[in-house]
Amino acid sequence: MADAYGVFIFAKSDDCVMDTQALAGAMNEFAWDSSDGKWLADSDNQRIFYGSHSPQYPTVFPERITEFECYCDETDTTYLKSPKDMTDEDWENEVNVCREEAELPVIKETLAAHVSRGWIEIACVSNERARYVTFGSIRINADDKATRRYVFAGLEVGSELTEETA
Repeated sequence: MADAYGVFIFAKSDDCVMDTQALAGAMNEFAWDSSDGKWLADSDNQRIFYGSHSPQYPTVFPERITEFECYCDETDTTYLKSPKDMTDEDWENEVNVCREEAELPVIKETLAAHVSRGWIEIACVSNERARYVTFGSIRINADDKATRRYVFAGLEVGSELTEETA
């Protein structure tokens, strides 16, 4: 079985003003790959980066994480927690992630709340063992505009381009 591996890049305009910690947290409300990687802010809050060095099936069509199912050893029961309510103990007890498709307007609304000037961009590339390559990006402007671009090129299907705005 072949897998598509790639990389994420977070970029921002020179004039970008953002709440780095809050933005990284908001980005983690979405599942951006199949290996459950997380966005992290560096120690001086100037840069956001993806914590997985080899994300599997990276995408700019993320699913929104609606809740986490956790297991408690002491009571032998499972419980559900929203992403915002997860504690360190909950993360240790996490057993399942519940997700739903996230449309571009939802992604824009969630992330733009943490950008007060300029723009941010999430971009990714991947390839699957010379069968196909992908490139995608989402750019969100502080003025509440978002653009998503996605290019897929493969041996059997040729090239496809998807563009949308919200």
